Amino acid sequence: MASSCRVVVAAAGLAVVGVCAGFAPAAGVGKLEIRRIDTGSYPSIRVLVVLPATSQTAPTLTDDGQAVSGLTAENLAGHESVALVVDHSQSMHGRTLVDATHAATAFVNEKPAAEQIAVFAVGAEATSLTGFSTDGSDAADVLQGLSVDEHYGTVLWDAVRLAANSLRHSGLRGRTIIILTDGQNTTSKTTLQGAIKAARAARAAVYTIGIPDSTYQPKPLEQLAAATGGHFYRAPSSAQLPTIYREIGSELRRTWLLVYPTADRPGDKLTVVVRYHDQRAAATTTLSPTLGNPVGNGNGALQVLRGLAIAAAVLTAAVLLIRIPMRRRRWR
Repeated sequence: MASSCRVVVAAAGLAVVGVCAGFAPAAGVGKLEIRRIDTGSYPSIRVLVVLPATSQTAPTLTDDGQAVSGLTAENLAGHESVALVVDHSQSMHGRTLVDATHAATAFVNEKPAAEQIAVFAVGAEATSLTGFSTDGSDAADVLQGLSVDEHYGTVLWDAVRLAANSLRHSGLRGRTIIILTDGQNTTSKTTLQGAIKAARAARAAVYTIGIPDSTYQPKPLEQLAAATGGHFYRAPSSAQLPTIYREIGSELRRTWLLVYPTADRPGDKLTVVVRYHDQRAAATTTLSPTLGNPVGNGNGALQVLRGLAIAAAVLTAAVLLIRIPMRRRRWR
């Protein structure tokens, strides 16, 4: 198994506790994980949690050591919109693409009935092949008909952005992007940071699967997964893809969304602890000072200063207009 790493990413409105690791099949009970803390709807806090096993029992949560009121816990199993992004660039020729489409098709066929699936292809262009639907027949058909792109290029980050923008209108609370590639981004107009920003805006966790070849670069795929609360898998070969897709499906069925109103104020340090049976997971983030500001866009203080400056200028002009006639009368 490849080496693993634990990454904590903090940003305005979002804290991510991601895990990037080599491929290992699921084996029994796993580890409780907090994948993402989303503060973008402050004072409502959204915490994405992966349980160690499939369960109908909700995890519990404390905020800064205190039990919270108004907590809702939803198992996202069967309430997911999943964007399947498959690389069909020229390097995916032969057995690699065949194995990739067969594995993705099996994932579609094994999905929960209420889960929505959409398929995207990435090569010289990023293309939406199907819309989101609970009926997986269209997705399975287009996957089986996918062929190697005739044109050079791999626009990975453009594809992530396309999938993320589609997910923003999917309607379901659970949102996931699964992207499979054997190479690297070559010709995207979108940067890696742009792809991460788009996924975060869609509240989508990105699962990346890398099949090593001569142009394979795992680091960007690891960063994309870690920064969005997803997971990175390194496939030793395309023959391992069915097992990896099953592992992702298992994790999606163990994913819960916890939502509650926090009493913490903008600028405060927030520590969330989640417990499930005898396991405990903790994550910390600092609430942005501009959270909840009606001006929004992270520029609240600047906009307030501009408003005060404009008001001062208007008041000064009014005073001058009043004083000028008075001076004229005095001169007379």
